[in-house]
Amino acid sequence: MDQSFDKVIEELKSLEAQRSQAAAKARGVQTVSRSFLEQKIVNLLTEVKVEGRVCAVDGGILGEELHFVDLLLVRSAGACFDYKAGKKEKHEYYPSAFPQPQIKNMHALASHEFNWFKNLTRVESELDCAIDCVEKFSPNALFLDGSIVPHPADKPNKESSLYDTYERVIAKFKQLYDSCAKQNCFLAGVIKDSKGRNFLENLKENAELEKEFFRALNYSNDSSFLAHLLKVGERTSFLKYSQSELAVKDLGEWGGKINTTYIRAVEFDRPLRIDFLNVGQEQSEAGINLVYSLSKTHRAYGYPAVLIEADLRATLDPKEMEFACHELFSRLPSANLTLRRNNRPFR
Repeated sequence: MDQSFDKVIEELKSLEAQRSQAAAKARGVQTVSRSFLEQKIVNLLTEVKVEGRVCAVDGGILGEELHFVDLLLVRSAGACFDYKAGKKEKHEYYPSAFPQPQIKNMHALASHEFNWFKNLTRVESELDCAIDCVEKFSPNALFLDGSIVPHPADKPNKESSLYDTYERVIAKFKQLYDSCAKQNCFLAGVIKDSKGRNFLENLKENAELEKEFFRALNYSNDSSFLAHLLKVGERTSFLKYSQSELAVKDLGEWGGKINTTYIRAVEFDRPLRIDFLNVGQEQSEAGINLVYSLSKTHRAYGYPAVLIEADLRATLDPKEMEFACHELFSRLPSANLTLRRNNRPFR
């Protein structure tokens, strides 16, 4: 490596030191932004002995762009664990322990639309599974892998053939919120790797912090900063989900009930972002403590055990897409036209 790599290392070391210093100053700050819902920036979590039924849903997807058709394989899986005095006593799966993937296709999509097609198909499949799990199992809590809010990048242009799909997905988000609220089921989306900045942008509104502090924040995201701020067993103040996101506005009155917090569950892992439906402070605190208690299985991987199980059931092997394409090409040889960028005879 040349000297430029040494320069990068020194820059990163300096930035980490600045984050650490800024986090130490922020721990005692009282919130002033109206988006923070609690007075303290840092709050304690409570480990509980889990009681009742907890469900989790995750989805897997594979995509293949061909010359005149786009193919997807999608599978969503729900895992349901029954707990008593903190120990798992029973488990069930939906629609089964080993659900078969579904194949989806679209024609005449522009290249930039393929990701919309792929992401919306996965989210819709997960929502269908989640809604069915709430109705079938009546859980005390339901966790999704990823946010419970549509990603803004997944919203197609109104002129796109996929805009109807987006509107259908929005309707299913609302249906899931309504089902959980009616059944008193705590709904949370657990985000493995977040690069959001909503927490930091609101923290900047605290006038007592110096300009040097703000400079450290400008080169951070929530997760990188909170890795220094939060200790094990702590969470951030509940925070309103960023209302500037167009996708949140599409959710109507439900958008105002989506909150975010970060928790530090284990010593050797980063804080975990949780987006949740806040239908009451007491239920929300209990729900976040539940996520915390279920995320302490491994000291280097703070993530709810039931979501780990759902992920294992939903994950697709690339060989499954290879088999699907082989079947297509054997029955319809003219379809065997892969994109040139994936079929170079030389490098």
